[in-house]
Amino acid sequence: MARAPKSPPSAATVPIWALYNAADPTAANSTKKQAPKKKTVLRVDEAALCLSISEKTVRSLIKAKTLSAIRIGRLVRIKSTEIERFIAAAAIPSDTARKNQRGGWR
Repeated sequence: MARAPKSPPSAATVPIWALYNAADPTAANSTKKQAPKKKTVLRVDEAALCLSISEKTVRSLIKAKTLSAIRIGRLVRIKSTEIERFIAAAAIPSDTARKNQRGGWR
């Protein structure tokens, strides 16, 4: 006897936590890494991922007060606006970048 094909799970059968970050109910079981949704407050590992640097570097930037963070008990959180400010402050103007490409950093 042939079985009927399985239909995708309805929202009623999928736990609410699986739908929180998923665009569709089947995405909760997906093994692909998806770009994180924009949050207002990031963990150290999420900030490191956004900046493409290591967690150790993020922690040293916080210690040097180059990147401001919030402590909630033992937890360290970084505002997403602080990440954007840090990137803007570290940006090199395009004319400076062209000069340095030809002659190297001085």
